[in-house]
Amino acid sequence: MSFHAGDKIWVSPGSGSTAYNFYVTTSQGDQIILGVYQDGSVWSVMKKLGEQSASSLSKALAGLGIDADASKEWCFWRKNNDYYYLETEDIEVLSEAIVSAIKHI
Repeated sequence: MSFHAGDKIWVSPGSGSTAYNFYVTTSQGDQIILGVYQDGSVWSVMKKLGEQSASSLSKALAGLGIDADASKEWCFWRKNNDYYYLETEDIEVLSEAIVSAIKHI
C-alpha cells in the first residue's frame, strides 16, 4: 500500500530496517528521494536524482541545518555532526523544503 502526495512524491512502507521510502517521479522513473529507517534516521539516494536535483535538495536541507552530501551516491542526513532523526524536525517545514527542492523535476 502506498499513497501519493500530489503528482510528484509518493510514499511506500519500507521493508526490513526501512520504515518508509519516499519516491519522486522523474523522467527516468521513480527514484527514492529519502528513506526512513525504523530508528528514525534518514538517508537519500543522491546520484539517481541527478546532479541538479541532488544539489537543490542538499541546499534546501542546508537551510534547515541538515547536511546531505549531494556528491555521494547515497548519504545519511546529518545535523550537528550526528545522524539526523526524523522526529527532531518540524515535518511541515521539512516537507516544504523538499517540495521546493524538487519542483523542477
